[in-house]
Amino acid sequence: QQMLARIRISKQSLALVLRTLSLKGINDEYGHTVGDIMIASLAKVIAKHTRSNDVPARLGGDEFAILMPDTDKRGAFALAQRLWEELEQAPMYEHEGLRVMLSVSIGVSGFPWGGEDVDEMMHWADSDMYANKVSRRLPRTPVSTSEQTLGEDSGPEDFHRI
Repeated sequence: QQMLARIRISKQSLALVLRTLSLKGINDEYGHTVGDIMIASLAKVIAKHTRSNDVPARLGGDEFAILMPDTDKRGAFALAQRLWEELEQAPMYEHEGLRVMLSVSIGVSGFPWGGEDVDEMMHWADSDMYANKVSRRLPRTPVSTSEQTLGEDSGPEDFHRI
């Protein structure tokens, strides 16, 4: 809420990337120690792909978010794609021949292009996550600037498809 208030005053953009992991199944099958190691591995991947002013947070359970100040749609989708590729394609835990992979769903939203307040941004990011989970597809880039300039969206429905 505080970051969004500062962003509004300075007329900047803010992107929100949400992700859910398949930790319950991992904890059930391999134990909480492996789940904790995978969360630590996730933190390293996030640190590798984010800037110093981005704010990663664990929202609880299997859900995580990254707030990215001064980030437009293209930047948000680029981060979502990099995270999805690395998290889905490399094991997050390896020990004595056991390789455990994560199943990740990612959703993207932002201000002003994907919501006017935190609740609306979370709603659209959740919708993106669900669509990604159902389709099991890589997050795709929004409409190119040659077709439509950033900020000319007619509404969230033009953007929130993963």
